[in-house]
Amino acid sequence: MNKIDTINEINSSWDNLLSTINSFSSKHEKVPGAVGTWSFLEAVIHIFAWDSELLINLNDYHNKKEMPKWKDFNDKEIVELNQGQVDEYINTSFEDLYKRLIDNHSNLIKYLENLPEDLFVTDQFTSGMIKDETYLHYQEHDENIKTFSKTLNQ
Repeated sequence: MNKIDTINEINSSWDNLLSTINSFSSKHEKVPGAVGTWSFLEAVIHIFAWDSELLINLNDYHNKKEMPKWKDFNDKEIVELNQGQVDEYINTSFEDLYKRLIDNHSNLIKYLENLPEDLFVTDQFTSGMIKDETYLHYQEHDENIKTFSKTLNQ
């Protein structure tokens, strides 16, 4: 997928995810089960943490030729990485989490817009990281949160 199509796909799935996040009732934000055992707030942390992680990883990969630290992680290590990211912000208000969600995503999009076109088309590692950690990630957690909302009768 070329750069403009990739960014359009990211924006579309992001808009859907934000709509779902914005429609979620604050009275249920700490109830476990939105994404696995995580609450809605923990899911929001996870999403913005991976936008930030992707930005760092892309920058390191393109500027320093460093692979992401998680590339060779086993499932347990990925779970620990994800939980560590969540634990870092667990006592943060939704307003602050939401601001971080928007800011991290904005920073990521600006970075992607400045990447050369060929990285989206010919660099399979780059395009795969972008796909997996943006629109596929957003779609997955959008669906998780929607399904969870239905169980709460929102």
